[in-house]
Amino acid sequence: MTPLRSSLPSLSHVDTSTITTSTTMLATAQTTIHTFPEFQPHFRTSIKHISLQDALPRDFSDMYAPEVVNDPSVLLASGRPIFTQRELIDWTKNDIRSLLIVCTKPDHGLLPISTPGFRYMYLPLDSTDEEIIATLVQSDLYREHGFDPSFLRQTAQYTVEAARMRADNAKVLTKPQWRNIIENYLLNLGCEAQCRADFKRACHMAKQPKSKLARAPSLEPIDEHKSLSSSLLRQALLNTSPELKAASLKKRKLNKSEKQQIWVKVQTELYSRLGLNWAADDFN
Repeated sequence: MTPLRSSLPSLSHVDTSTITTSTTMLATAQTTIHTFPEFQPHFRTSIKHISLQDALPRDFSDMYAPEVVNDPSVLLASGRPIFTQRELIDWTKNDIRSLLIVCTKPDHGLLPISTPGFRYMYLPLDSTDEEIIATLVQSDLYREHGFDPSFLRQTAQYTVEAARMRADNAKVLTKPQWRNIIENYLLNLGCEAQCRADFKRACHMAKQPKSKLARAPSLEPIDEHKSLSSSLLRQALLNTSPELKAASLKKRKLNKSEKQQIWVKVQTELYSRLGLNWAADDFN
């Protein structure tokens, strides 16, 4: 944004015939500047914002294929297809962010949005592959999850290449094709974020010690009438060596093969739940 500049007018118009000394000249100049309103510099400016609700589109009919938008059975109340609603971590927030990527500038322009964490991004239909990739990578989609820039770029590049092939390498995308690129990129990031969260939980559970010897058993007070063998068993449990207790509490490490199995299992279950015909990849 160009910084605001205060422009003071020239004093060449001041009638110097009335000025007798340098002190009088300075006083006259100061008086002149403060006498006329047009000479007042304006340091204050009002930056307009738009609410998130007003920034979001209200009509989605041109974003999807006619056979989709004309079938009420596959549409949400908003008019968007059911498949745009996913049970994924942080999905709603990032889906909203994706709707702020626009191919035509709104009548009000690309004003700042009053809700923190949301902003407009401009991506015309005739954008080059590199422009699309750069816009997706630089967007706020799933930014809180700290994905590596190389992963974001690889995901965006794959998404764009696949879309171009489906569009017979057309230079200018239709709006449904354009929207499909954004939603596929969003879905890939959403699935990756969910898989990583599920993988972390699954690994944590797999590392838990199986032995519970360190936990003192819940036993009733000693009964002198109980058998000697029971007393001895009690003492054996209560007097377990510190080394054995520590070993029983120590979390075990998972090897690469075990991590790979967990990763594939997590991915397979997620893709199945979402109805995606995707194959699990290798754990890196």
